[in-house]
Amino acid sequence: DGLFDVAHDRADRIARAQVLPVAAEQHHDVVLPDPTQDWFSDQGDGPTVTLDLQPAAHWVVEYYPSLSDEGDDAPGPDQVRRVSFPVGDPAWLRGLLLRLGDLVQVVEPAGAGDPAQREAQEAIEQYRALGLLDDKADRGM
Repeated sequence: DGLFDVAHDRADRIARAQVLPVAAEQHHDVVLPDPTQDWFSDQGDGPTVTLDLQPAAHWVVEYYPSLSDEGDDAPGPDQVRRVSFPVGDPAWLRGLLLRLGDLVQVVEPAGAGDPAQREAQEAIEQYRALGLLDDKADRGM
């Protein structure tokens, strides 16, 4: 109950729209959520991560809903943006951190980025074991 009551579609994924000659049917049995409520009102006390995003990673704020954004006042192109996100699944955070690499730094909670760092290190070790990576290629790890 509740999970599939209302679809939240992303407008940036709409490729084409067409006006139909017939009006949509009204669904009076559907109760729409209050738009004044926070998107994450059902998050409760779930985990939150605060990240510092380098300018090339500012797209993350437009792509994923955030709880807070200290760069709401249009950060400049060279400014780091501090943003907090809810984390419903640790795998999502790990994937995001691996994707962003050195464009992101975990501010809090301490250790939230450790699984991503371990996975990146394991990948580097595998590449090295296969002879596909020299010692200079992983200086940042």
